[in-house]
Amino acid sequence: MFPTLVLFFGLLGLTMATCEETKMGGPSIAVYTGAKMPQVGFGTFLSQPGEVGPAVREALKAGYRHIDCAEAYQNQKEIGEVFAEVFADASSGIKREDVWITSKLAPPMADPTKVRIALQTTLKDLQLDYLDLYLIHQPTPVEPDPTYDGKHRIIGKFMPLRSRGWGLQDVWRSMEAMQKDGLAKHIGVSNYAAQALNDLFMYARVAPAVLQIERHPYHSQKEILQFCKTNNVVVTNYSPLGAPGLPLYSGQDAPLLSNPVVLELAKKHGKTAAQVLIRWGVDTGTTVIPKSVKAHRIVENFDVQDFALGEDDLAALAGLSRQGRMFMQDWMGVPAFL
Repeated sequence: MFPTLVLFFGLLGLTMATCEETKMGGPSIAVYTGAKMPQVGFGTFLSQPGEVGPAVREALKAGYRHIDCAEAYQNQKEIGEVFAEVFADASSGIKREDVWITSKLAPPMADPTKVRIALQTTLKDLQLDYLDLYLIHQPTPVEPDPTYDGKHRIIGKFMPLRSRGWGLQDVWRSMEAMQKDGLAKHIGVSNYAAQALNDLFMYARVAPAVLQIERHPYHSQKEILQFCKTNNVVVTNYSPLGAPGLPLYSGQDAPLLSNPVVLELAKKHGKTAAQVLIRWGVDTGTTVIPKSVKAHRIVENFDVQDFALGEDDLAALAGLSRQGRMFMQDWMGVPAFL
């Protein structure tokens, strides 16, 4: 049975019942268990060796209490060294239970016989006893493609599995076992389209707590946000700044960070464009995981607690919505988003 706690959040802001401002960790939103998930988290995607550790340390120092990781990012061991150091240092004032830590099941390990191994490896790498949230990273189990030519970082490296006699329902059963055993307090999914998420609602015995998707004003995903609200699932926005490091797709007249509407709102509130976009994620009832390895940007991205976007601001940003997806998630050999 799904929990009956209803989380009320909408495109025009949050009620006090679902979020609260805290001195450290910033605003938070309750998942269906009642646990509070900090809305402004710190992302580690593409953070390189030698950079990710200092970045996570700086993020914790700046007040972040939500760190987003993944096995596929290949940097969890370095992050784990920082966790061990910070949590063992009484002078840091940060305990393990103070930080919401998320990681993800990599697509090559999305096999019901491999989920426990994958999670135990992640816990060992991160030097943790449990995760606050464990996500299925992609709804497409894969295996290495023997024809891979090595010309691209990831495209062509894997191919979807076939004829195994099991599917995502079986993978979810293994995820549920991880939650039952206390290795992950919550479980959820990432990069699921609404149809796959709806199917999950049919067979889940333990409800998904979170859906992590690409979301920013160019790709606001209003419909799936409403779908998740109806089904008591919190949405986490990855690439909340519009993935400025990636080339633009057709139809976008400017990178999101330099869009005139965003810049005008930044001027109005005395904030940066990035801070406006992060606050948009907060004020539309989601969690956000901006990423940086630059200390001043890490601090700046967290400094969004002293302002809020009004209804006119949110309406102006809603007008930017278009098919602005930056991550097609088709590297598995399956057209994920058509």
